[in-house]
Amino acid sequence: DDRFQQLMESFECILKLENTIASKYKEQKEMEEEFMTIDLKLKGIEIDFETADNIIKASMLNQYHDIKEEIESQKSVESPQEYQKEDLKYNEKFLDACITVLKHYTVDDERPEELKDET
Repeated sequence: DDRFQQLMESFECILKLENTIASKYKEQKEMEEEFMTIDLKLKGIEIDFETADNIIKASMLNQYHDIKEEIESQKSVESPQEYQKEDLKYNEKFLDACITVLKHYTVDDERPEELKDET
């Protein structure tokens, strides 16, 4: 009789655990569905992926032009010190990275002329 009681209690625990897991799974699915409806939330501001992409494009285009100007300015220094040479090298790598991101987020006709693909 005690063995049967222990078995029943174990079975009830397993059922409760199974219900808890199912409930958590359902909550997770609901959260995923909610996330798919609202693409992005930032401090109460909701934006979709297209808007986020447009923000990135605008920011990267700005960054591209700023870095290009900075590089031109750094190259015009006649006798650069070691740290200035390092800054120039860094900015050139940063410009390459910026171009990579720009090419990912933009189509050919949105890019500056010098970045358009040759066809």
